[in-house]
Amino acid sequence: MNPTHRLRPRPTRTVLAAALAAVLLTGTGCSSKAGDGDGGGDGAGGVKTGPGVGADTIRLGALTDLTGPYATLGKSIVQAQQMWADEVNADGGICGRKVEIVVKDHGYDVQKAVTAYADISPDVVAMPQVIGSPVVAALLDDIERDQVLTFPQAWAASLLGKDSVQVLGTTYDIDMIAAVDFLTRTKKLAKGDRIGHVYFEGDYGTNALEGSQWAAKRAGMTVVGQKIKATDTDLSAQVSALRQAGVKAVLISAGPAQTASLVGVAASRGLKVPVVSSAPGYARS
Repeated sequence: MNPTHRLRPRPTRTVLAAALAAVLLTGTGCSSKAGDGDGGGDGAGGVKTGPGVGADTIRLGALTDLTGPYATLGKSIVQAQQMWADEVNADGGICGRKVEIVVKDHGYDVQKAVTAYADISPDVVAMPQVIGSPVVAALLDDIERDQVLTFPQAWAASLLGKDSVQVLGTTYDIDMIAAVDFLTRTKKLAKGDRIGHVYFEGDYGTNALEGSQWAAKRAGMTVVGQKIKATDTDLSAQVSALRQAGVKAVLISAGPAQTASLVGVAASRGLKVPVVSSAPGYARS
């Protein structure tokens, strides 16, 4: 079995820390303490603070997946962002205030995420973590209405151009265009070949499929798509279909559990082709 390839990981900790620091410095004003609550208020010198900025704390929100298909990813991001907050707080905080990250687990369940957003959005200055394209899509109107600066761990092209959403890194379609280019340059795929693409239903997979189909068409190749759900963890049927189709490589736009199943089943059934996953499909265990 050829090794699984992963596209270049997107920036998370360093870029996000710098962006948040700039945002928080602007939001707090650094002139004086605000009121006792976290709803914002007027401080001395006429500096007004917004929601999430209290007398002693600055609160950030994280709507993450700690129990669902992206639990490994969610836990690692929570740990990284908490490390950043701990470093900032150990250095005196921001404008004399300690940074607090309020973490809510939605388990990749949209309804749970909607409820969690309603709970924390009035009391946070920004959300440095919102995991999941379907979650972000469901919250997008509320985020824009409330003007809560959000850094999603979702990269659908539909999120571009939103005032309150900052997408850090390339979108899913660009990832898959790069993947097809990688396969043609390094794995000798050529005109007439077939590429399998296993993808989640929803914005994530749909946007990724747009990229692979566009790139494959330009290269004279064909994409054999296999749509799955986030709850699917056994990809035996998909591997069988791709093997029968005679694909020369497989792209996957899903979660780490699906990537692991795909690679394992393919190896056991003799489908010896390169597998390329974008960042959401890989997690270091």
